[in-house]
Amino acid sequence: MSKSVAFKAGQPLFSPEFQDMIDRCVDLMKLDIVQGLAYEQEPSLMAARGVSANPSRLAPIVAARLRNAKPGGKRGRSNALKALPLTELYDASLRSLSRRYNVDLTATKRVVDQIDSARDFAFIAPELRNEAKLTSLQENIFAMQVDEDSTSELGGEVESIRRLAPHLAVDPTVLRMMVDGGRFSGTAVGSGIIGGAVAAPIVVNKGLHFRLHKVKCIDETNPEWPGDDEIAMGGTAVPPSGNPTKVPEFMVRDDFDDGESKTYSPPRLLKTFSLTNVSYPADFLMVLALAEKDNGGMSAFLQDLWEAIKDEVTLIIAAVGAAAGAAIGLGVGGAVGTAIGGPLGTIIGAVAGAILGALIGWLISAIKDDIFTPQSAAVHLPKPNSTFAGGALTSPQFTMDFRDHGGHYRAWYTWQLVR
Repeated sequence: MSKSVAFKAGQPLFSPEFQDMIDRCVDLMKLDIVQGLAYEQEPSLMAARGVSANPSRLAPIVAARLRNAKPGGKRGRSNALKALPLTELYDASLRSLSRRYNVDLTATKRVVDQIDSARDFAFIAPELRNEAKLTSLQENIFAMQVDEDSTSELGGEVESIRRLAPHLAVDPTVLRMMVDGGRFSGTAVGSGIIGGAVAAPIVVNKGLHFRLHKVKCIDETNPEWPGDDEIAMGGTAVPPSGNPTKVPEFMVRDDFDDGESKTYSPPRLLKTFSLTNVSYPADFLMVLALAEKDNGGMSAFLQDLWEAIKDEVTLIIAAVGAAAGAAIGLGVGGAVGTAIGGPLGTIIGAVAGAILGALIGWLISAIKDDIFTPQSAAVHLPKPNSTFAGGALTSPQFTMDFRDHGGHYRAWYTWQLVR
């Protein structure tokens, strides 16, 4: 069986070209958010400039988060801010970005429409033209955290047989001979009675679980006194189709101090992905965040913002593709507004996750939100009968590190295949 691979938690590694794209998108989306918040704060002034509707797709999501904020938290978050934090966000660095990209934040056009995406992002066109390079990039996004598969030269079927044989009380070599002889198919053991036991088929994977094992407070958020940390977790789950769903927010623990942990035994199931009708290879993404004393809405905020970012990235790639050649233009541009599958779809989802993390990190201090910068975890399933190293159905434990507000939290998790 083929091996599934999970990328190192945090933010995935991209090619230099895609990392450059991410950095530029972060710049542009900062400007986009500030432009949209200006409209939210002073719609009449913006209307005088001819701006009749909010030009930003991201800013209304951020503004809603701010206006729905509940009082509390260690950062003195106010209740339903009367004024959006434009002063904190529109600083010298943002004004410099505005000049660099020649963007007018009071114009009727939204930020991404004021630039020439096909020209300014043309450097990724060679990446889009080369399907083999896209596939390689997709695979390289997933760091090799698991051991090399020890499957013998006889193939993955042998490993399946070896795992099944003890439950059937039969000799695995004889079972292998029966497979080779054609009595059973090469990919499944047919139903029947062998050695007094029912031989259930070696089935393909039916589901994929994401499980949380433990959350530990390495360092409590500032100020460490008075009061303990009340830590909630939530986020977004992204299947291969690209249609995200919320990971419902829940309270991990309301009294974290340095060195204290919350252990889940059995592990807490945060998401079940169905593998029915999934096209392979398939990639699954989890974007998770912690929040100190959050009062709800974190998961919806993250999902809505991720979707808006993904749409913007898709439009940029479509513009580059259309300008770079008919094949790319049709293959990418024609798919705008729908899920883009294959390696490019996975890359777009991961790019959106990286941009989301960068934007949340930028917003944290200005909006006095208690959210930690989101972290990502993903798994790549090459085939319907993929396993983890050594034929295991459960991955090794991986970790995510959340560092913000002067604090540091670590979460342990696993992926588990269901058959």
